[in-house]
Amino acid sequence: MKRYLITMIGLAALASITSHGAEKDAVTFPEVKNWKLTVLPDVYTPGNLWDLINGAAESYLSYDFVDLHLGDYMNASGTVIHAELYRHSSPVNAYGIYTSERSPEYMFIEIGAQGYLEEGVLNFLSGQFYVKLYSTDSGDEVQEALQIIGQQISGHLDQEDGLPEMISVFPPAGQKPYSDQYIRENFIGFEFLHSAYTVDYEGGFKLFVIQGKDEAEIQEMARQYLAFTKQDIDPASSSQLTFKDPYNGDIPAVISGKYMAGIIDGSDKDDARILMEELAVSLAKSSFLPGVQDR
Repeated sequence: MKRYLITMIGLAALASITSHGAEKDAVTFPEVKNWKLTVLPDVYTPGNLWDLINGAAESYLSYDFVDLHLGDYMNASGTVIHAELYRHSSPVNAYGIYTSERSPEYMFIEIGAQGYLEEGVLNFLSGQFYVKLYSTDSGDEVQEALQIIGQQISGHLDQEDGLPEMISVFPPAGQKPYSDQYIRENFIGFEFLHSAYTVDYEGGFKLFVIQGKDEAEIQEMARQYLAFTKQDIDPASSSQLTFKDPYNGDIPAVISGKYMAGIIDGSDKDDARILMEELAVSLAKSSFLPGVQDR
């Protein structure tokens, strides 16, 4: 009897822990004054996201999409604000899909980590969530409602907001606003290069950073790239390289520990090379940056 009682107590404790974990992991919507909330029962996952956004699902899945929760807010006059909460496996992956759909021409506002407001649309990034609000109605009241509901959702999600620390390493001089991006897979068309952070600069060139789990992984990436370009060079013997890519053009690069920094569309630009060197120096000082677990 005593053994049975101990077993039951253990199972109850396990159930309590599991329940607490499920509650912590649950995604809910906040109540908003003067708006009736209806939470839609369907939760979309990687297995059925195609049913909702067939053409765009692959892009979301490439950034390690976890699930999508839907809710509608309706006021007394019948205006409806639709809310979509896309959750990804990490803030970096949520940032990646957000930046893939963002345009520098949008009107950016202070919400979450970053967001923008267009006619009938408010999209923003908040931790591991990419939040989309939209309405088929228009006008100043709708634009105000989008921001009120958006701020309520942002606070309710209770995420640590901010852009990835890696973006702060890129030299600020000459950066094009809102051009930073994270590509999670097949950077410039090569699977072995995996993920990269990029920023566009005045002058038409782009700087990038590829982060490996250690120096050995970065060296192996460089070897594979050099093998593809048929260059008989040992990257271990030189930290500065130029990949003679027949598809992407010449790509100057610098290896700095577990990082590779480089230039796209600017191999002949002195200012691009100066900024790449600055970037490499910053990377050498940036041991605080998180690892590649976000891949």
